[in-house]
Amino acid sequence: MSKISSLLKFYLSLMALMIILGLLFPVAFKAAFSRPELYLHAKFFHILSVTLVFANAVIGTLWETRGLLSRRADIVRYTYQTVTWMDSVFTAPLIVVSVLSGILMGTNLGGVWSLGWLSIAFVLFLFSGVIWVVLDIPTQH
Repeated sequence: MSKISSLLKFYLSLMALMIILGLLFPVAFKAAFSRPELYLHAKFFHILSVTLVFANAVIGTLWETRGLLSRRADIVRYTYQTVTWMDSVFTAPLIVVSVLSGILMGTNLGGVWSLGWLSIAFVLFLFSGVIWVVLDIPTQH
């Protein structure tokens, strides 16, 4: 297993652990994240991390498109290695930051499941994560 693959699996495991702990220990999880004094900081980091994740997704798509259009195996291979590296070094840690800051803000609004739009957003976020893990990551090796 490559160093990049190990790093990516570490961040994915961290995300899964956070979700499992939140589901198994909701009272303790809520107590840990009920910090109104951190709301503005969480909001800043949430907006920053989500913006950077989106930008990285756009850049990755452009890289992949340009690499595939070249029809050269060496360029396509290098492109996918670079996208995998970007996912491991940038996307995964930024997703962890966005989830932590989002949960912190959601907790201060009454809980992630207390507002309909927030619940839908969280479920869609989890769904996109499953798609990323099941469909995208395996193609990057």
